[in-house]
Amino acid sequence: MNTTAFIDPSAEQRQAVRQRIHQMQQQLHQAGSTFRAPPPEPTTCCGRGCNGCVWEGYEAALTWWFEEAQMLQGKVLHGIVEASFIDSKPHENCAMKITVETTVKAPLAAVWDAYTRPEDILQWNAASDDWHTTQASVELREGGTFSSRMEAKDGSFGFEFAGTYTKIVTHECLEYAFGERTATVLFKPGSEGVKVHISFDAETEHPPEQQREGWQAILDRFAGHVEAKF
Repeated sequence: MNTTAFIDPSAEQRQAVRQRIHQMQQQLHQAGSTFRAPPPEPTTCCGRGCNGCVWEGYEAALTWWFEEAQMLQGKVLHGIVEASFIDSKPHENCAMKITVETTVKAPLAAVWDAYTRPEDILQWNAASDDWHTTQASVELREGGTFSSRMEAKDGSFGFEFAGTYTKIVTHECLEYAFGERTATVLFKPGSEGVKVHISFDAETEHPPEQQREGWQAILDRFAGHVEAKF
């Protein structure tokens, strides 16, 4: 994730993004597909380049919109949002972002603890019943490392999921790098519970929808694990 301050994009950058949106809508229309409207362009930016700028949220929402539109279209159009209007510098080799989320009906502190404690990770970190996590370690600090050993229960296959924390805001946000990829986990309490939102860089070996389904399955098991305590 880009941690530099965000700025109000120029008129040229805004127009370029509008053209990409229009192009995608035309392609969907020509393919006979209907799809929801894109997120509205912000009108309240103060232009100070502050963290959490409305343009940062708009970029995330628009990227998600393009991902869903591309899957509806039946193909991934690489580079559709590669020139981010948030950052004045062009992004090279920008990875596609995939997002998953769930709402956990439990206190925020309990949700956070279950996501970051090895003893809990061992219980929920699997995409299906025929997989499990046999070892887990967490060094919960910026620059600290984490690792989970995930294995098929029949012993046929296993791998390490490991990385380094790059940003931690307790009860709010985790950011980490794993290999050449990055991920962000947000914890947002609300009236229905705690929304856990994960955004991560896609890899190129498997289709985006397959990756989304795997991460979503793990997140759903996490929610079930936490809620079973209450």
